[in-house]
Amino acid sequence: MKNTKLFIIATLAMLLGSFVNSSAAPDPNFHIYLCFGQSNMEGQGNIENQDKSVDKRFQVLCSYDNCGSRKKGSWYDATPPLSCCSGAHLGPVDYFGRTLVKNLPENIKVGVSVVAIAGCDIQLFEKENYKSYRAESYMQGTIQSYGGNPYGRLVEMGKEAQKVGVIKGILLHQGETNTGQNNWPSRVKAIYNDLIKDLGLNAADVPLLVGEVVRTDQGGQCGSMNNIIANVPSTIPNSYVISAKGLGHKGDNLHFSSASYRTLGERYAEQMLKVLKYDPSQGGGEAQQGGGQQGGGSTSNCVDPCSYKTKYSGGTTITSNGVKDVGNGYNVEMWRDGNSGNMTVFGGKADCAFKASWNNSGDYLARVGYYDGAATKKYTDLGEIYAVYNYSKSGNGGGSYSYIGIYGWTKNPLIEYYIVDDSFTPNGGGMFWNANNKGTYTVDGVTYTLKVGQRNNAPSIEGNTNFQQIFAVRSSYQTCGTINVTEHFKNWEKLGVRLGGIYDCKILCEVGGGSGSIEYTCASMSWKGQKSSLGDLSCSEGGSQGGGEQQQGGGSTVEQKPYKDAIKIPGKLEGEHYDIGGNGNAYNDTDDQNEGDAKFRTDEGVDVVKGGTGMAIGYTTSSEWLEYTIDVEKTFKYDLTANASNGGGDINFDVYIDDKKVASFEGSSTGSWDTYTALKATTDEIKAGKHILKVKFGSNNNNLDYIEFAEADTSSHGGQGSHGGQGGQGSTYIPAGEYPLSYDVENTGAACTDPVSLDRNKLKSCKTLPNPFEWADGNGKVTDFCDWSCRRNEIKREIEYWEIGEKPKFDKLEASYSGGTLTVTVYNGSNKLTLTSKISVPSGNGPHPIVIGMDGNTGSLSSSYFSKCIQVPFTHSQIAEYNSGFGGGGRSQNDPFYKLYPGTFNTKADYCAWSWGISRLIDGLEIVKDKINADLGHIAVTGCSYAGKMALYAGAFDERIALTIAQESGGGGINSWRVSSEIGSDVEGISNTNYDWFLNSFKSNFQSQIDKLPYDHHELIAMIAPRAFLAFGNPDYVWLGDASGYASLKAAEEVWKAMGIEDRFGYVIEGGHSHCQASGNQNKAAQAYINKFLFGDNSQNTKVRTSTVNSNHGSGKFDWGGHKINHDKACGETGLYENVENVIEENDGYYLSQNRPNPTNGETMIDFTIADNSFVTIDLYNSLGVKVKSIVSDEYSAGSHAVTFSVGNLPQGFYFYVMNANGYVDSKTMIVK
Repeated sequence: MKNTKLFIIATLAMLLGSFVNSSAAPDPNFHIYLCFGQSNMEGQGNIENQDKSVDKRFQVLCSYDNCGSRKKGSWYDATPPLSCCSGAHLGPVDYFGRTLVKNLPENIKVGVSVVAIAGCDIQLFEKENYKSYRAESYMQGTIQSYGGNPYGRLVEMGKEAQKVGVIKGILLHQGETNTGQNNWPSRVKAIYNDLIKDLGLNAADVPLLVGEVVRTDQGGQCGSMNNIIANVPSTIPNSYVISAKGLGHKGDNLHFSSASYRTLGERYAEQMLKVLKYDPSQGGGEAQQGGGQQGGGSTSNCVDPCSYKTKYSGGTTITSNGVKDVGNGYNVEMWRDGNSGNMTVFGGKADCAFKASWNNSGDYLARVGYYDGAATKKYTDLGEIYAVYNYSKSGNGGGSYSYIGIYGWTKNPLIEYYIVDDSFTPNGGGMFWNANNKGTYTVDGVTYTLKVGQRNNAPSIEGNTNFQQIFAVRSSYQTCGTINVTEHFKNWEKLGVRLGGIYDCKILCEVGGGSGSIEYTCASMSWKGQKSSLGDLSCSEGGSQGGGEQQQGGGSTVEQKPYKDAIKIPGKLEGEHYDIGGNGNAYNDTDDQNEGDAKFRTDEGVDVVKGGTGMAIGYTTSSEWLEYTIDVEKTFKYDLTANASNGGGDINFDVYIDDKKVASFEGSSTGSWDTYTALKATTDEIKAGKHILKVKFGSNNNNLDYIEFAEADTSSHGGQGSHGGQGGQGSTYIPAGEYPLSYDVENTGAACTDPVSLDRNKLKSCKTLPNPFEWADGNGKVTDFCDWSCRRNEIKREIEYWEIGEKPKFDKLEASYSGGTLTVTVYNGSNKLTLTSKISVPSGNGPHPIVIGMDGNTGSLSSSYFSKCIQVPFTHSQIAEYNSGFGGGGRSQNDPFYKLYPGTFNTKADYCAWSWGISRLIDGLEIVKDKINADLGHIAVTGCSYAGKMALYAGAFDERIALTIAQESGGGGINSWRVSSEIGSDVEGISNTNYDWFLNSFKSNFQSQIDKLPYDHHELIAMIAPRAFLAFGNPDYVWLGDASGYASLKAAEEVWKAMGIEDRFGYVIEGGHSHCQASGNQNKAAQAYINKFLFGDNSQNTKVRTSTVNSNHGSGKFDWGGHKINHDKACGETGLYENVENVIEENDGYYLSQNRPNPTNGETMIDFTIADNSFVTIDLYNSLGVKVKSIVSDEYSAGSHAVTFSVGNLPQGFYFYVMNANGYVDSKTMIVK
């Protein structure tokens, strides 16, 4: 595994003058690419002045013997040549690396190593066949400079690279010599597979990028080879073809020109950025994967704006201010404050090219595009609006402000808008007036920041007046490309901006003064009814998101979503927290101005006033309504309390759920809008799950503060003790004295009450490690094992609430197993997420234990230890991307988990998301267990480094896992936050951890007052008890902070001791081995734990607790050791459990089956057999013993029967169904997901 802390060591080395030797672990922020091929990969372009300087973040690993001052195996700034010393040439890799460092975060470096031989056949890179290759004399010297074995040299460079960084991809440009050979893709696949194997890589994480040769339409001598290259994605799953469209050659019909190499390198990089999810040009291009074009649609008439570089002559020059229709459906506009400025539009090509210049002209603008002075159409009436452009600029824009991109106005409401793709001004476009950030979004693969401001009595298309002003600012500027304008508009509305009729929408250059010029060699737009003369703009290279029939965000509906998270019911609905989605969608307001004095959500038309308990909805009329997304915990009737006022008339409004009225409120005038009254109502039954609640006003001038929901009749649900008692055991019956190695539910404490420690005002100071046995309210300690599930749930809720976020619920889950692949699909409303795992099933009848390997493998443990297990790789990127840098910033709202649960990006962190994903894999395994002969009672999870943390969170938060092996998990894993903070910045702590992994609020809440943290990570470990746990440490790596980990483990050990099951808890902390390369003693301990807790070999010695480090830190001390937990009675003996246990009899001829599938989220089936004709009842009960459904109640004849029923309306959780027939009683557990 890769070291996530290297830069801390490096920083300390510089500050303290210490020395970090060459054995330091690799830096995950050093992204390295292996490049191979023939002459076009070697590079044949002339090196020009613009190529001679390079960002020091771009490095090259010299692969060539005898290369002047450069030595093989050493790193250098990536100035050309990058491949060899046989000639100073430019190649595609030069601008591949430059483009990456330009678009990646500054903490990421890029390295390349190139092995290329001009004129070579693909055979020269085949692992064995290279030996029989008959090389031409001109290439023999180059081959020898690669040690006579180019493939071997590539592997050698790969291993050198892995010492300092992470291999992220492989680039290939070759094929001219193999033109016409249809087996070329399969030969490339063999080379790629050998590289993956020999370098210990995961093919799913390391894509192959293959470039086209010079195309036939550009005079390419070998252009027909592109038809064969196109087959690579259907041969190699994780591969992409990089287009050479429009790229000319240097005059020999084989080799690209320098300009073409630059563009080709940029295209390689653009594809890699998509893979890395730093996507500058999503969709539309010609890159392919798995045989299907990304972006969809035909590319036969696609436009590549970056290839339009020819400057035009002649044209029509405009020298006076005004708007002019120049044909082709286009309108041209120029405006200047001063006297010096002009614009030239080239005749017959008004939708293709123009140029403009200015000289101290004051405010100057030049625009070309769509115009409708009457603003009769909204953007949804114009279909998909696209713009493509290519320009060069010179001079300056006056220094105050300048905008290059898209510009326009809307009417009703009056809005001036800019899409800023470039600027003359260094500060990012300059004057955004008083605009405030509304959020970020991604279009065309690039992040834009939306800024919204208010202009008052300012110039507009309607004279001096008040209007809204919008700026969408591109995160990285470009001078050629595509803008999907419609996608911008959609995203603006998602962020709360409501657009009116489109007055104009134009390609723009605007400056605040200065002297300069701009020349567009391409400036074209298209919309419904208006096609570009250039071709199809929707599939242009580097173009629109989605494309074709796979277009993302299609249609005209604005996405509605909660203001923050869905409002939990029971709970309080604050009036001002209505949904995001705009007027007519999330609310209906008769005017567009927020007239309220609370100055809250001022960009919306809903009026929010000061009043009530803080803020309230005000100035309402009888035609207005608001909608809220709610999440109802239980199917129930609810008592409502509405806090409302009306100083001018009677109060009247109705509440709807999914457009069905469920309650009404009426009340007399309160005499003043500042006087609020509590109105009561009771709803009809509301089903559990997510709904849209609508508040519809029936009279004018109502003020609404809040509506509070409470269960209408809680008495029928039974009670719990102050700490949940046995209710937290859920569906699990546990005999006295037995400590389960695993459970059949994810959380046995799901029915327990939340701890008081979720209230910040109730947090107490604790400078040492908190007592894991003490209830959160301080009233006593757990002394009975039956209460442990509720205490464990308190710890769980604390860690979720303060540190990582709560694992969310889902609506439906499906799973299948076919061809060695487990596929799990999870649904949340209309969103879905699919997990796949290529699992390995051992031979034999089973049932087989299961091991889930974090990051796709079992960390430092040999997979042979698990050879008799079903091995299930967990690919974390299917949930959320891994970001190794501290401070966060690497994950994306486009990660699958955050797309499945939109609006949770700031309330869920990656370790919440990843542990959720592992639980969903287990759900899938439960569904397909019979197909793979799985033993669900013996599941293990393991991983190393950040994946060790992943295993720890998975094991702690899912009680179906029997064995957790956390390898070198360090800070944020087994380590105590308190002790790490005391040790200081040498180790990972709250002040310097990764805030993609953890909630940002965790740092702000506890960095300066860690004593207020109501738990610590010895309790995260303790959540695993009574199940089995083993941890590894490695004190050779200071940043792992093993002194902190040891303190935490010593404290957690007390929990297993208290239960008398010390053999289920172990650790081995020792050095003398590399990071994530287990020592001999660690391997021995792991084998003992695997054999005992997965295979039942009780002869194994698992009382292994050894450490070469100790912790004498004050914060790691505790005085609560030696506690005892009794288990002298069965858990779950009361209530329904007792009734069932007392009457179950072993009667021949009677049988009740386990429902299938289980867990279930829709229809499920139960089989039962009766020996005699009987009246049969099968009833379903919740975990508190309340009957919730009658499944069977009828006469049946002797024999076997089956019944199918639906659980679709039941809340997620655990249930019992009980069968009674002729005095025979039996029960089974059922889980609803």
